[in-house]
Amino acid sequence: RAGPSGAAPAGGGWEERQAMRDEKAASLPPEPAEGTAACTFMVRLPAGAQHSRRFRLTDQVQHLYDFVDSVADEATPPPGGYRLAVRFPRRVLEPREGCTLEACGIQPGKEALVLEC
Repeated sequence: RAGPSGAAPAGGGWEERQAMRDEKAASLPPEPAEGTAACTFMVRLPAGAQHSRRFRLTDQVQHLYDFVDSVADEATPPPGGYRLAVRFPRRVLEPREGCTLEACGIQPGKEALVLEC
């Protein structure tokens, strides 16, 4: 909602988050074809919605964060306000520069992501 000067209020709002969601979605690598070494990740957002997507093991961990940001709802913390972890064995996936899913110990198959605030 615009303030008295016609500008958006400081700190942004849901409209800005929606624009960011679109940008993050457009930046994701294409989903791999069946038969490719890949992992399907499922995440449940704080409001209860579930989303899943396939990633190559050579994709960067940052792509998981971009995926979550691209499906975020109003209850999801903003980018940088959460961490992603896998359950078994439990480990946090840090979006370090150039770190691939495979380098973080992700194997082909399925993983449930835990969004830690």
